[in-house]
Amino acid sequence: MKKIIIFTSAILIMLCCLCSCGNAAKNADITSEWKIEQMTVNGKTVSGASLQLDSNGPKFFCKDGKNVTFTLNGKTHNGTVTENNGVYLIAFDDSAKEMEARIENGRLVMKIKDSDTIELIFKLK
Repeated sequence: MKKIIIFTSAILIMLCCLCSCGNAAKNADITSEWKIEQMTVNGKTVSGASLQLDSNGPKFFCKDGKNVTFTLNGKTHNGTVTENNGVYLIAFDDSAKEMEARIENGRLVMKIKDSDTIELIFKLK
């Protein structure tokens, strides 16, 4: 009888853990902590593992939901973000180009607006 109770408890604990992990991904927002998963430039994809080894690899931060910091190739770009129906529009202070971002399944997918030359995919830390 004791073994059945222990086994049942273990199953319930595992189910609770799995449910909470799914909720974290579902509830991710722009202010979450992100790390690069992959980057595609002109059709060529580089894995996040390779990019994380490089100190100049892409980084994205938005602590307050309004101001963003995006770093690529050692250059920092500051800007602001607005959200409209799940689509984030990121405008940078030093560029006329804007980026669009969406959060799906715990992934932040960023692209240069009206372009398919660059796609960045970040995952939750």
